[in-house]
Amino acid sequence: MRQQPSASNCDLRPSLRALGPDGAFQAGLRSAFNLDPSDVAPLRLSAIGGCAVIFAYGIASPLLEVVALSLGMDILPFVTAGQTLLMFAVNPLYQYAQRRMLPTELIGIAYRLMAGMLLALEALATAWPHRRAVAYCLAVYGGIIATYPPALYNSFLASVHTRPEAKRVYGIIFFGKQAGLVLGSVAAGLLFERFGPPTILVACATYEATTHLVRHDGRGDDSGGRADCDAPDDASSASEASAARAEACCSSAFGGACIIARNITLRWLACYKFVSIMIYHGIWFERSELLTTAFVSDVERVATVVKLQLAYGCVTLPVQLLLFARLMRTCGYRGLLAVMPWTMITGLIASIVHPGLEVLLVLDTLRKVIDYTITKPALDTLYCDLHSDTLWLGRPLIDTLVHRMAMLCAAAVFGLTRLVGVQPWQRQCYLLLLSLVLAATSWRLTLLAGRSDRLSEPRKVLV
Repeated sequence: MRQQPSASNCDLRPSLRALGPDGAFQAGLRSAFNLDPSDVAPLRLSAIGGCAVIFAYGIASPLLEVVALSLGMDILPFVTAGQTLLMFAVNPLYQYAQRRMLPTELIGIAYRLMAGMLLALEALATAWPHRRAVAYCLAVYGGIIATYPPALYNSFLASVHTRPEAKRVYGIIFFGKQAGLVLGSVAAGLLFERFGPPTILVACATYEATTHLVRHDGRGDDSGGRADCDAPDDASSASEASAARAEACCSSAFGGACIIARNITLRWLACYKFVSIMIYHGIWFERSELLTTAFVSDVERVATVVKLQLAYGCVTLPVQLLLFARLMRTCGYRGLLAVMPWTMITGLIASIVHPGLEVLLVLDTLRKVIDYTITKPALDTLYCDLHSDTLWLGRPLIDTLVHRMAMLCAAAVFGLTRLVGVQPWQRQCYLLLLSLVLAATSWRLTLLAGRSDRLSEPRKVLV
């Protein structure tokens, strides 16, 4: 005879259904994180991919930073100059490849080339540990590793998410990235202490895994992302104009610069990137100068850098996961973009009044917390809904070449002021003035974002 289900099993079935994909538990999670049902499936792959990319960065970054610091403070500005020149050489090659490959193919080839070059340079540095020329080349190439893998993946994310989706899910995606940074920082400290430089193999293996993950995702395979042809019908004329401008720029030898010059949002995003990196890198130089004198061995410096990454990673995780979507909904761009410049102004004033390594370490850690939890996710939503070519040519140029040009300018200012004997507090007064410029740039981006949101609202109603 067929056995009748017991009363306990009958009582258990509603609870199991509640845990299912359409159950009350999943609905509660979507409500808690302000998600739509359609956000859940693609969000998993986006967050895992972001976690993998930043995990690799978390492992490689401390090792490459120590290589740069081992060259001495007098050589650091020349490392930045070499990184910028390398960006100038790589960007035309990237633009050529972007016009001829699907995004998933481009990411796969680029990640494998970068990982292979990193392995080759690390092998040379291990074989000739006292050759400063080899260490300089590895430190210069570290600029590629620090910028291009995240920039390409960020472009991929912006190409597959609309701005309303990004406002809901980017906090969780950045949570995945920050979790990758925390895990990478822990792994870098443990593995470097035991295995030394060969730890870089873990980062290269992670880039390979990310390549397979993006290919398995499958989004963005059609035309390099969500082109403007997917826009609403009443926006078709603007979309066609944007597509025509992008097509004209693609045929230019300087397509990325042409696109940035013709798009007002990209212009101000590039301006924000340049000014903010000038400030961040200036603070990094001030911190590195004190860090170099405070610690003697590379192991101590790696441990300090890893602890700082771990500290701001642990702080940012709950904010990204639980608060970003709510802050975006309640405070909007105006509130979120105002946090960073005023934090820089307050922190630099405190550093001028009470100079020391501790204040700069706190300021740099706080800057990273705000950047990853609030500012960067909010700014990244502004890239969504751009035309495919506008996104894939303009954004990587901002994240790589504009980024490195700002670092070069910051290095030149630091090197020259240090050469002529300018005191640290005077250099920090200069950074304070730049923070005021950053506040003005944030206000302009707030106006652009508000105007874009107002224009998009009627389309949603009509549709």
